[in-house]
Amino acid sequence: MDKKVKLILGIVKVILYVVLLPVVLIWYVWNKTDWKTRNKWVATVSIACVFMIMFFSNQKDDRNTQKEIDFLAEIARLQRELVIERQKNVVTPVKKEIEDEIKTFQVSRVIDGDTLKLSDGEVVRFIGIDAPEVVGPKEPVQCFGEEVNMKTKEMLEGKTVTLVKDISNKDQYGRLLRYVYLEDVFVNDYLVRQGFARVDNFPPDEKFRDQFKSAQNEAKENKRGFWADGVCEIEGSVSEVVSLVETAPESVSVVPEPVPAPRSAVSIEYLPLHKTRR
Repeated sequence: MDKKVKLILGIVKVILYVVLLPVVLIWYVWNKTDWKTRNKWVATVSIACVFMIMFFSNQKDDRNTQKEIDFLAEIARLQRELVIERQKNVVTPVKKEIEDEIKTFQVSRVIDGDTLKLSDGEVVRFIGIDAPEVVGPKEPVQCFGEEVNMKTKEMLEGKTVTLVKDISNKDQYGRLLRYVYLEDVFVNDYLVRQGFARVDNFPPDEKFRDQFKSAQNEAKENKRGFWADGVCEIEGSVSEVVSLVETAPESVSVVPEPVPAPRSAVSIEYLPLHKTRR
């Protein structure tokens, strides 16, 4: 309890028990009764003694109450310290798992539309999507591959990205399998939604399968990217598309960079960075 409050309460008790009530009662005995003088003195002394006993008894109770309050406060403080100490000493597996699955890296090079190379040398393959190829010793550049590669480089090369793991860590080629975020942009979803990549899910990494399918349908309906009329003849996987870069007539030109769809046009589930698994 605050010292000022204690002082005020002490003064009030002194006035009440030592001055006010005893004086009122003694005045009543001497002025409103017809007792003999001897009896009045006895009453006066008795009143004074009773109120003094009450005053000191109350002071003792206050001291005991304050001791109990202080004791309980000390117990609460020790409990808090014990909890904090336990939290320091216990390693939480869930926290470590999240730290292992969500990390930020700098992109040193964009290999193609769905593959990155990090500054530490690791290669990252985007989960759940497939973009036209632009690299391969025996394969020609696939339709819209150059445009996709250019867009991905513009977005990510030299930038710091956040990589989020799903279930698998690496694919058969030793590449990290990750969802890629550039600040608040979910890059995997963005590339599909703008017609730069198509859905290509491989179990068990299918957390955003339905979202990616919805994004692909939106790109088709709005004829974005390689879904635009006259740009590419899409049959099966994008990786099976024959390059039209050299064979396409000059009158056929690729569409300009797609304008991102308004956020209100579709409900997109973005993966929270502190939680990666269902």
